[in-house]
Amino acid sequence: MKFIHLTDTHVIGEGELYGQDPAARLRAAVASINAEHSDAAFVALTGDMTHWGDTAAYVRFSREIKELDMPLHLIVGNHDDTASFGVAFPEIPRDESGFVQSGFETQFGRFLLLDTKNPETHAGAYCPARQVWLTRELDQTNGPVVLFMHHPPFKTGIASMDRIMLQDAEAFYDIVAPPQGAHPASVLRSCASRHFWQLAGHQLFLHARPKPSGRFGAEWGRRSNCCEFRTSGLQCGDVERRSGHGSFSRF
Repeated sequence: MKFIHLTDTHVIGEGELYGQDPAARLRAAVASINAEHSDAAFVALTGDMTHWGDTAAYVRFSREIKELDMPLHLIVGNHDDTASFGVAFPEIPRDESGFVQSGFETQFGRFLLLDTKNPETHAGAYCPARQVWLTRELDQTNGPVVLFMHHPPFKTGIASMDRIMLQDAEAFYDIVAPPQGAHPASVLRSCASRHFWQLAGHQLFLHARPKPSGRFGAEWGRRSNCCEFRTSGLQCGDVERRSGHGSFSRF
């Protein structure tokens, strides 16, 4: 199954941001997706849709993103304003506590969209109410699960991102960790062992495609009081990186 991941479009109401027009770049990305990836099942955009979270920016973002010719799934990031987002996209589902969280089924497995926004800070949060929702979703799911979230739940080695990583990472790990004795990342590794590993979040996208032999590994667990992600068995050409503004590289 093929899908498209976008993130951190940072659209503003008008003009340029840091010398670029984010809406124009989003327009180019949408045109590319429609023209070159019409076989994708859906697009997931993992937050920071706008830079300032203002109404004008959401109007502009909505106008550009709704040109997509395929289903769209959205979650909020630290630059988004949940109330303004809700006005622009009232159809986007929420959980029972009002967080922008939902799940949907695919031919591959269940995809869960997580809300890690903390309105008080740019750092990520996953409070007890959100944890209850995720725990229930995982308890009710037997097959592969792919998680989308804006804030990384582990250190990435990028200092600016690590400062605003998910602050409830340990509690989050306790939810997604399997029972004692099982592989420490089996909930997520089920994706890697069968099709791909999907780490979708804040300014980082790794799409790791295994060789036909399926020799591909991923580990995610605790080390030195933090969560850690590692991959093994990757070779040149296995991993693709695509930034939020549409550039592409293979390594």
